[in-house]
Amino acid sequence: MAHMSQSKPSQSRPFDFGFRPFLWQLTDDARDAFLEAGRVKYFSDGQFVFSRGSEADITVVLKGAVRVETTDAAGRTTTLSSFDAGQIFGEAPALSRKNHICDGFAIGNTAIHELSLDAFEAICDDFPDIMRILLASTADRLMASITGLDDVRRFPVIERIGRLALRVGAPASKKANAPVTLHISQSELASITGTSRATVVRQLSRLRSLKLVETHYSELVVPNPDRLASWLEKARMRRG
Repeated sequence: MAHMSQSKPSQSRPFDFGFRPFLWQLTDDARDAFLEAGRVKYFSDGQFVFSRGSEADITVVLKGAVRVETTDAAGRTTTLSSFDAGQIFGEAPALSRKNHICDGFAIGNTAIHELSLDAFEAICDDFPDIMRILLASTADRLMASITGLDDVRRFPVIERIGRLALRVGAPASKKANAPVTLHISQSELASITGTSRATVVRQLSRLRSLKLVETHYSELVVPNPDRLASWLEKARMRRG
């Protein structure tokens, strides 16, 4: 079992950013070739999977999940992303031959499959579609990161919460304007939207009073997405 000296408490279920699982998009032959190379590592809940400054490999989550976060000089932690089974991470620093610039922690008992850049490039020579799928996966995360940073820069917290819910929430059905649900804790919501948990609690209370959201344990529900979208647009226009 992989062992690292530091760990931190972790929630049992990761927030789903909605990224497409890289591994399940590969053909059977390409997936077999990918998994035959490299090595598997195992981590307990809360263990460091990687740390800032450590060497980066092409990595896929096989079981459990990995949360990626950064901590500023004042000790404030921000969740940048989380990766569930089948999803890939580490490709950006690995492809640019850089080290990790943030920290990754296991969520639950977690298994990952690591592949060196040289081994990955050799597999791509035989299965060129792997690189295309990787680029699409990386582009998804890049756009999510840009949107999240733009939200923090342009919108007050109450609107960041609403925008995140509409962007990432899972619809209850395929019907138009079906309710959407985010499985997310208040602490995660604070970290993702770049604020404190106390501020999130206050802003959720405001959204509930407007009947725009409902909250349950580690769950945020938007019963009428069109109504929330209209409120967000009116709020944006009021600010000019």
